[in-house]
Amino acid sequence: MRTANPPAFWFHRPLKPPSGRALFDLIADAEPFHRESLIKQLVPDAAGAAREVARGEVELTRGESVAPRLIIAGDSDPFAPIDRTAAFAESIGAELRRMPRRGHWIIGGRALERVVGEAHRFLVRTLGQELLLLYPEEWKEEP
Repeated sequence: MRTANPPAFWFHRPLKPPSGRALFDLIADAEPFHRESLIKQLVPDAAGAAREVARGEVELTRGESVAPRLIIAGDSDPFAPIDRTAAFAESIGAELRRMPRRGHWIIGGRALERVVGEAHRFLVRTLGQELLLLYPEEWKEEP
């Protein structure tokens, strides 16, 4: 967290985006031509969700009545280290898919296809292929 963010966090003011090394770590895996645009789009924002998690107000449980969960994470993510991510996944009964040699930015660029592929495989295995038809007209009711 930036130096200005702890007071902002506790006094319910917007948090400032990362800068310096934290900003570099955040966007290091983004495509080079996306980085400038991503940096420009970072703006101060509310920290309500982070505050709820820090206070322990958000409780994720495991059990048979809970929907299947998947966590996809880069194994080189400085913001969510893979050992802590694995422990979190275990604590809530989620499956963990590790993206080798990836940091925090796994939803864009070259990694996006791999992330979508992992999510798709998880959904097919968990929910069944018939629930994932991409084109409804392919599904024909038998007379």
